[in-house]
Amino acid sequence: MGETRKGEGDRDCEGTTLAGMSRVPAGTDLDVAALADEMRRTHGAHTVVLFGSRARGDAAPTSDVDVLAVRADGGPDRDVRRWRGFDLDVHVLDEQGLAAKLIEHAPGLAHARVLAQDAGSGDRLIARARYLLSQPPPAQDLGYVESLWAWGAKMRERIRSADPTLAAVQRAIVLVQSLPAWAEVRRRWFFGTKDAIATLGRDDPDVHRALLAAAAPGAEVEAFDRLLDAVFDPALRPPPRS
Repeated sequence: MGETRKGEGDRDCEGTTLAGMSRVPAGTDLDVAALADEMRRTHGAHTVVLFGSRARGDAAPTSDVDVLAVRADGGPDRDVRRWRGFDLDVHVLDEQGLAAKLIEHAPGLAHARVLAQDAGSGDRLIARARYLLSQPPPAQDLGYVESLWAWGAKMRERIRSADPTLAAVQRAIVLVQSLPAWAEVRRRWFFGTKDAIATLGRDDPDVHRALLAAAAPGAEVEAFDRLLDAVFDPALRPPPRS
Protein backbone atom coordinates (compact mmCIF):
# COMPACT_ATOMS: atom_id res chain seq x y z
CA MET A 1 0.00 0.00 0.00
CA GLY A 2 1.20 3.53 -0.59
CA GLU A 3 2.84 5.55 2.13
CA THR A 4 0.93 8.47 3.63
CA ARG A 5 2.85 11.69 3.07
CA LYS A 6 2.78 14.90 5.01
CA GLY A 7 -0.34 16.82 4.22
CA GLU A 8 -2.33 13.83 2.96
CA GLY A 9 -5.40 12.41 4.66
CA ASP A 10 -8.08 14.00 6.83
CA ARG A 11 -7.13 16.09 9.81
CA ASP A 12 -8.95 16.40 13.08
CA CYS A 13 -9.37 19.71 14.87
CA GLU A 14 -6.02 19.25 16.65
CA GLY A 15 -4.12 18.94 13.37
CA THR A 16 -3.22 15.25 13.58
CA THR A 17 -3.41 13.34 10.33
CA LEU A 18 -5.69 10.31 10.37
CA ALA A 19 -3.47 8.11 8.22
CA GLY A 20 -4.75 4.62 8.72
CA MET A 21 -8.18 4.40 7.16
CA SER A 22 -6.93 2.75 3.95
CA ARG A 23 -4.12 0.86 5.65
CA VAL A 24 -5.93 -1.58 7.91
CA PRO A 25 -6.67 -4.90 6.15
CA ALA A 26 -10.15 -5.30 4.77
CA GLY A 27 -12.62 -7.39 6.73
CA THR A 28 -11.83 -5.98 10.15
CA ASP A 29 -14.44 -4.33 12.33
CA LEU A 30 -11.80 -2.27 14.08
CA ASP A 31 -12.68 1.43 13.95
CA VAL A 32 -9.21 2.90 13.55
CA ALA A 33 -10.39 6.50 13.65
CA ALA A 34 -12.09 5.89 17.00
CA LEU A 35 -9.01 4.03 18.24
CA ALA A 36 -6.76 6.95 17.29
CA ASP A 37 -9.14 9.32 19.09
CA GLU A 38 -9.04 7.07 22.16
CA MET A 39 -5.23 7.13 22.22
CA ARG A 40 -5.17 10.92 21.93
CA ARG A 41 -7.79 11.35 24.63
CA THR A 42 -6.35 8.79 27.07
CA HIS A 43 -2.63 9.22 26.54
CA GLY A 44 -2.15 12.51 24.72
CA ALA A 45 -0.62 10.61 21.80
CA HIS A 46 0.32 12.51 18.65
CA THR A 47 1.32 9.31 16.79
CA VAL A 48 -0.64 6.06 16.85
CA VAL A 49 0.66 2.93 15.13
CA LEU A 50 -1.06 -0.43 14.81
CA PHE A 51 1.25 -3.45 14.76
CA GLY A 52 1.10 -7.21 15.17
CA SER A 53 -1.41 -9.53 13.54
CA ARG A 54 -4.10 -6.85 13.18
CA ALA A 55 -1.70 -4.79 11.05
CA ARG A 56 -0.37 -7.77 9.08
CA GLY A 57 -3.87 -9.00 8.26
CA ASP A 58 -3.50 -12.49 9.76
CA ALA A 59 -5.32 -11.89 13.04
CA ALA A 60 -7.54 -14.50 14.64
CA PRO A 61 -10.86 -13.38 16.16
CA THR A 62 -9.25 -13.44 19.61
CA SER A 63 -6.06 -11.59 18.62
CA ASP A 64 -5.06 -8.52 20.58
CA VAL A 65 -5.05 -5.07 19.06
CA ASP A 66 -1.39 -4.11 19.48
CA VAL A 67 -0.76 -0.38 19.45
CA LEU A 68 2.21 1.91 19.89
CA ALA A 69 1.13 5.35 21.11
CA VAL A 70 3.75 8.10 21.12
CA ARG A 71 3.37 11.33 23.08
CA ALA A 72 5.63 14.33 23.57
CA ASP A 73 6.41 13.59 27.21
CA GLY A 74 5.03 11.84 30.26
CA GLY A 75 7.12 8.68 30.32
CA PRO A 76 6.13 5.11 29.46
CA ASP A 77 2.85 3.38 30.24
CA ARG A 78 1.02 0.17 29.34
CA ASP A 79 -2.70 0.14 28.66
CA VAL A 80 -4.25 -3.34 28.55
CA ARG A 81 -8.05 -3.46 28.55
CA ARG A 82 -11.21 -4.42 26.71
CA TRP A 83 -12.36 -1.79 24.24
CA ARG A 84 -15.35 -2.06 21.89
CA GLY A 85 -15.14 -5.83 21.87
CA PHE A 86 -11.38 -5.95 21.29
CA ASP A 87 -8.50 -6.66 23.65
CA LEU A 88 -6.22 -3.64 23.53
CA ASP A 89 -2.51 -3.90 24.35
CA VAL A 90 -1.10 -0.41 24.10
CA HIS A 91 2.57 0.45 24.56
CA VAL A 92 2.82 4.13 25.44
CA LEU A 93 6.16 5.88 25.02
CA ASP A 94 7.19 9.50 25.03
CA GLU A 95 9.57 10.81 22.39
CA GLN A 96 12.64 10.39 24.55
CA GLY A 97 11.68 6.86 25.54
CA LEU A 98 10.95 5.90 21.95
CA ALA A 99 14.40 7.02 20.84
CA ALA A 100 15.96 4.82 23.53
CA LYS A 101 13.75 1.79 22.78
CA LEU A 102 13.42 1.90 19.00
CA ILE A 103 15.70 -1.11 18.49
CA GLU A 104 13.57 -3.11 20.95
CA HIS A 105 10.36 -2.17 19.16
CA ALA A 106 11.69 -2.30 15.59
CA PRO A 107 10.67 -5.93 14.83
CA GLY A 108 7.08 -5.17 15.76
CA LEU A 109 7.04 -2.22 13.38
CA ALA A 110 8.10 -4.19 10.30
CA HIS A 111 4.48 -4.45 9.09
CA ALA A 112 3.02 -1.66 11.20
CA ARG A 113 0.33 0.70 9.96
CA VAL A 114 0.02 4.34 10.89
CA LEU A 115 -3.37 5.27 12.30
CA ALA A 116 -2.60 8.85 13.26
CA GLN A 117 0.42 11.11 13.01
CA ASP A 118 1.52 14.69 13.29
CA ALA A 119 3.43 16.05 10.27
CA GLY A 120 4.54 12.61 9.08
CA SER A 121 5.87 11.44 12.46
CA GLY A 122 4.45 7.94 12.07
CA ASP A 123 5.85 7.46 8.57
CA ARG A 124 9.29 8.57 9.77
CA LEU A 125 9.09 6.20 12.72
CA ILE A 126 8.31 3.20 10.53
CA ALA A 127 10.98 4.22 8.02
CA ARG A 128 13.59 4.33 10.80
CA ALA A 129 12.48 0.94 12.11
CA ARG A 130 12.65 -0.63 8.66
CA TYR A 131 16.10 0.79 8.10
CA LEU A 132 17.26 -0.79 11.37
CA LEU A 133 15.74 -4.09 10.31
CA SER A 134 17.66 -3.97 7.04
CA GLN A 135 20.84 -4.28 9.11
CA PRO A 136 21.89 -7.11 11.47
CA PRO A 137 20.80 -6.65 15.08
CA PRO A 138 23.36 -4.93 17.30
CA ALA A 139 25.96 -7.35 18.64
CA GLN A 140 25.35 -8.48 22.22
CA ASP A 141 28.12 -8.21 24.76
CA LEU A 142 30.12 -11.38 25.37
CA GLY A 143 28.70 -11.87 28.86
CA TYR A 144 25.16 -11.99 27.51
CA VAL A 145 26.13 -14.39 24.73
CA GLU A 146 27.82 -16.69 27.24
CA SER A 147 24.73 -16.63 29.46
CA LEU A 148 22.58 -17.63 26.48
CA TRP A 149 24.74 -20.69 25.76
CA ALA A 150 24.83 -21.51 29.48
CA TRP A 151 21.02 -21.49 29.51
CA GLY A 152 21.00 -24.06 26.71
CA ALA A 153 23.32 -26.31 28.70
CA LYS A 154 21.34 -25.97 31.93
CA MET A 155 18.05 -26.82 30.24
CA ARG A 156 19.39 -30.26 29.31
CA GLU A 157 19.48 -31.05 33.02
CA ARG A 158 16.22 -29.31 33.90
CA ILE A 159 14.14 -31.17 31.32
CA ARG A 160 15.21 -34.37 33.15
CA SER A 161 13.84 -33.31 36.52
CA ALA A 162 12.64 -36.19 38.68
CA ASP A 163 9.44 -34.23 39.29
CA PRO A 164 7.28 -34.95 36.21
CA THR A 165 5.36 -31.68 36.51
CA LEU A 166 8.55 -29.64 36.73
CA ALA A 167 10.08 -31.60 33.84
CA ALA A 168 6.99 -30.86 31.71
CA VAL A 169 7.20 -27.14 32.55
CA GLN A 170 10.91 -27.02 31.68
CA ARG A 171 10.26 -28.76 28.36
CA ALA A 172 7.56 -26.21 27.58
CA ILE A 173 10.05 -23.44 28.36
CA VAL A 174 12.52 -24.97 25.91
CA LEU A 175 9.86 -25.01 23.19
CA VAL A 176 8.99 -21.35 23.72
CA GLN A 177 12.48 -19.97 24.31
CA SER A 178 14.22 -21.97 21.60
CA LEU A 179 12.79 -19.66 18.95
CA PRO A 180 14.24 -16.35 20.19
CA ALA A 181 17.42 -18.24 21.17
CA TRP A 182 17.74 -19.53 17.60
CA ALA A 183 17.54 -15.94 16.32
CA GLU A 184 20.00 -14.58 18.88
CA VAL A 185 22.58 -17.31 18.32
CA ARG A 186 22.51 -16.48 14.60
CA ARG A 187 22.28 -12.72 15.16
CA ARG A 188 18.95 -12.43 13.43
CA TRP A 189 15.95 -10.29 14.29
CA PHE A 190 13.14 -12.09 16.11
CA PHE A 191 9.72 -11.14 14.77
CA GLY A 192 7.63 -13.36 17.03
CA THR A 193 6.63 -16.99 17.25
CA LYS A 194 4.52 -17.34 14.10
CA ASP A 195 7.09 -15.62 11.92
CA ALA A 196 9.95 -17.62 13.46
CA ILE A 197 8.26 -20.97 12.74
CA ALA A 198 7.64 -19.95 9.14
CA THR A 199 11.21 -18.69 8.79
CA LEU A 200 12.62 -21.94 10.17
CA GLY A 201 10.67 -23.95 7.63
CA ARG A 202 12.21 -21.89 4.87
CA ASP A 203 15.72 -21.07 6.13
CA ASP A 204 16.67 -23.75 8.65
CA PRO A 205 14.85 -27.03 8.02
CA ASP A 206 16.99 -28.98 10.51
CA VAL A 207 15.90 -26.77 13.40
CA HIS A 208 12.34 -26.76 12.06
CA ARG A 209 12.20 -30.57 12.08
CA ALA A 210 13.67 -30.69 15.58
CA LEU A 211 11.10 -28.15 16.79
CA LEU A 212 8.18 -30.11 15.33
CA ALA A 213 9.46 -33.33 16.87
CA ALA A 214 9.83 -31.76 20.33
CA ALA A 215 6.40 -30.13 20.06
CA ALA A 216 4.67 -33.42 19.23
CA PRO A 217 2.43 -34.76 22.03
CA GLY A 218 4.30 -37.24 24.21
CA ALA A 219 7.72 -36.30 22.80
CA GLU A 220 10.57 -38.05 24.58
CA VAL A 221 13.27 -36.07 26.35
CA GLU A 222 15.73 -36.91 23.58
CA ALA A 223 13.65 -34.84 21.17
CA PHE A 224 14.35 -31.80 23.33
CA ASP A 225 18.04 -32.67 23.34
CA ARG A 226 17.99 -32.67 19.55
CA LEU A 227 16.19 -29.32 19.50
CA LEU A 228 18.81 -27.78 21.79
CA ASP A 229 21.56 -29.35 19.68
CA ALA A 230 20.09 -27.74 16.56
CA VAL A 231 19.51 -24.32 18.12
CA PHE A 232 22.91 -24.19 19.80
CA ASP A 233 24.95 -25.37 16.83
CA PRO A 234 28.53 -25.80 18.15
CA ALA A 235 29.87 -24.24 14.95
CA LEU A 236 28.21 -20.97 15.97
CA ARG A 237 29.56 -20.87 19.52
CA PRO A 238 31.75 -17.80 20.16
CA PRO A 239 35.36 -18.40 21.21
CA PRO A 240 35.98 -18.44 24.98
CA ARG A 241 37.39 -15.45 26.76
CA SER A 242 41.12 -15.17 26.45
